[in-house]
Amino acid sequence: MQKEVTIPIYDALVILAVDKDVKLFLKSLKDNYGIEEKEINCKGMVGATYSPTLQTKIFYIYISADTDKKDYLNTIGHELVHITQDVLEARQVYFKRRDANEAYAYLQGYLFAENIEFWEKAYKKYNTIKK
Repeated sequence: MQKEVTIPIYDALVILAVDKDVKLFLKSLKDNYGIEEKEINCKGMVGATYSPTLQTKIFYIYISADTDKKDYLNTIGHELVHITQDVLEARQVYFKRRDANEAYAYLQGYLFAENIEFWEKAYKKYNTIKK
């Protein structure tokens, strides 16, 4: 499952993807955005690169649904930290030690809260017991 999310304040397009096989996500990146990414065995991955198809930099996050729910949610939280950093640093906003860093907290919370239904639906799609 995939979803495109636009973050207007940072002029950023983020691709959210959940699947049991990272190969399907990598094929989608190539087919839809002209991005070739190395195949890795992972629970999650984040990237930020130029899309020749869209002629702009895009950000993407992949989460494996091939895990238990607790590990799945942990991976989402983990990868959201990385995607938050990538989006903000691309816009020259940097984390400052001993500062409130509201931009980081806001964007990470936004990405999670605005997409909670996507994360839940994707997990259920791949982890429903078939009788």
